[in-house]
Amino acid sequence: MKNIKTISALLLAAALPLFASASATITPDGDGLPFGVCSHPHKSREINIRELLFDKMKEARVQWLRDDFSWWKVEEQKGKFDFQVFDEIMDSLDARKIKMLGILTEHDANGKSAFKKRKEWLEYIAATVEHFKGRVQYWEILNEPDLYHGTPQQASEYGKLLKEASSLIRKIDPNAKIVYTGLAYGEKAYLEASLKECDTSKFDAIGIHTYPAPTPPEDTIAARVKLLNDAMDKFGGRKPIWITEIGATTCKSAKGINLAKAAAKKFGLDKKQIVAMKFGAFNSAPLAKLIFPEAKNIRKIGLKKIKSLDENCVLVLPAGQHFPSEFVKDIADFVKIGGSAIHIGGYPFIFDDNGRNLGNKGISQIGANITPHWNFSPKLPSRAKLKEVKNLQVIDNADTSDLPTLRCFDFDDKFMPAGAELIPLVRFEINGKTITPAAAYKMPSGGCFVSIPSDDSNYVSDEYQAAALVRNYIYSLSAGIQKIFNYNFRSHGEVSLYEGSFGLVRKDLTPKPSFYAFRTLTTLIGAYPKISYKETEGICRADWTSPDGQPVCALWVKRGLPKKVELNISAKDFKIMEISGKTAKSGSAESPTKVGIKLSTTPVYVIGANNITL
Repeated sequence: MKNIKTISALLLAAALPLFASASATITPDGDGLPFGVCSHPHKSREINIRELLFDKMKEARVQWLRDDFSWWKVEEQKGKFDFQVFDEIMDSLDARKIKMLGILTEHDANGKSAFKKRKEWLEYIAATVEHFKGRVQYWEILNEPDLYHGTPQQASEYGKLLKEASSLIRKIDPNAKIVYTGLAYGEKAYLEASLKECDTSKFDAIGIHTYPAPTPPEDTIAARVKLLNDAMDKFGGRKPIWITEIGATTCKSAKGINLAKAAAKKFGLDKKQIVAMKFGAFNSAPLAKLIFPEAKNIRKIGLKKIKSLDENCVLVLPAGQHFPSEFVKDIADFVKIGGSAIHIGGYPFIFDDNGRNLGNKGISQIGANITPHWNFSPKLPSRAKLKEVKNLQVIDNADTSDLPTLRCFDFDDKFMPAGAELIPLVRFEINGKTITPAAAYKMPSGGCFVSIPSDDSNYVSDEYQAAALVRNYIYSLSAGIQKIFNYNFRSHGEVSLYEGSFGLVRKDLTPKPSFYAFRTLTTLIGAYPKISYKETEGICRADWTSPDGQPVCALWVKRGLPKKVELNISAKDFKIMEISGKTAKSGSAESPTKVGIKLSTTPVYVIGANNITL
C-alpha cells in the first residue's frame, strides 16, 4: 500500500511545465506488435479463472492486454492503495510476455467521478503509476468519457484532466506513454474541444472505439482515421492511432422469444416448414431453434433462395436492423403469396448492408409501418420497461419475462393492403400515448409478418465475427493504425446478452472461429507491418510479407454476394489458406497459372506467390 503523503509530494512536483512544443512526427512505439485484446481479469467474473484465461491468450498469440486499473478497486479504503490483484495479474502477463495497456479509470469506491474529485483522482494516478513504474509503460486516461460527459464543455474538462494526468505521469515515470482515451462516439466537436484544451504534445497515441459489424468495416475505419488526423493536425500534430476497442457480438438469442412463440402458435406457424437464413454476417438458425424448439428440420437458405419459398414456409429473419435492401422485395412477395416471416430485433430493414439508413422503405414494401419514438411530439423514450407502463396488453397473455423492455415504436396500417389485418402483440400506454410496439400483419393470402422490436443490437454469426476480425486488423494496419485491441477476449455472458457475447472464446474458454482467425493472423503479420491495400470493383486486396519472408495476399468481397474469380499465379509453391489456418488449395506454378476461386466477405490468404493478378 502507498502512503497518501508521498503521493501528494509527487503531485506538487508534477505541477512544473514539461512541454515546449508539439511534434507532428509519428515515431515507432518500441515493439511494433499490433495484436491486442480487452479483458477484465481483475473483476469477479474472471478473477478465479485468470490463469486459464491467460493461458488461452498465450495460445492465441495475444501480444497486448487492455484492462482497467480501477480506482474503486485500487483504493477501496480512502487513502490506502492496494495493488495486490494487479500485481498478480502483471506477474502472470510478464510470465507469458503479454504487455499491458492500463486504463486509469473515472470513479472511486463511492462512485464519485474524477471530474468532481480531481485532487483525489490524481492521487490515485500517482500511486498507481509509481507502483507499476517499469512494469506498465502505457496508460490510457479514462474510458469513453464522451459516453456520459459528451458536451463540448465536458470535452474541455476531459482535456484538462488529460493534461494534468499527463504531466503527473511523465514526472513520475519519464518512460511512460500516455494514450488519449478511446472515444465511444468520436464526434468532431468533442474531439476538437478536448484537444483545444490539451494538444497532442500531452499524449503519445490517440484511441478510438468502433463497432462496424455487420456493415463493412473498411469505410468506417477510414472515416475514423480521417477524423482523428484532421483534428490532430489542428492541435499539435499527428500521433499514432490505436483502436482500443473493436469487435462484433455473437449473441445466439434475442429478447422476446416467448412472445414470438406465442405469436407463432396463435397464427399456426409452428405447423409449417421452418426456414432460417445464413448469409454474410448472419445466421438465424439458432434463433429459429429457440422460437421453434420442436422443429425437426430447420432449412437454411441464402438470399437468392427467398424467391423459392412457398406458402408452407416460415422464414425466421436475422436478429437486428440490417438487411440487404435489394432482397426486401423478395420477402414482401413471399408474404403476399401466403408465406410468413418473423423478425426479432430493432426497426426491421432500416439499414441496408452498407449501413445506410433507409427509414420505412423496407417494411413499407411488406405493408407494415412504424412511427418511431423520435417522431412523436414530444418524443417518447427510446425504450419502455414493461413493468412500468400503463394498461399493458399482451397477446394471449404471453410470458414476457424475457422481454424487460420494448422499443417505443408504434406499428400502424398506413401501408397495409386492403383486406389485411394489423394484430397487436403488445399494446400499452406511455406518457399519455397508447402505442403498439410489437405487431403481426395478417395478409389476405394468409401470410403473416411478425415483428418484435425488442432490441437494436447488431448480432452476427460466429463465422462472420471471425471474418470481421481479420478485416478489422488488416485494413486498420494498412491505414497506419498502430495497435488494435479486439473487444472482448472472453464471452463472459454477463451485463447483457449483447455485451456478454463479444469474445474470441466462449464463457467456458472453448474457442470460437474468431480465436483461430486471430491466431492465424498473428502468424502471418509480424512487428511493424507494411500492408498495401486497394479495392477494385468490390474486391478488396491487401499485400504484405509474413515474418518468415513469404508474400501474403488477402482477398475478399467488400459486401454482397460471393464472386467467382480467376487468379493468375506464378510461384514455385503456393497455397490458398482459409482464415482458420486450414489450407484450401496448394500447388506449384513456375509459369502463370489460372486458379479459380470463389471470394466472399470472408477473406482468404494466398501465400507464397509474388505475382498475383485477377
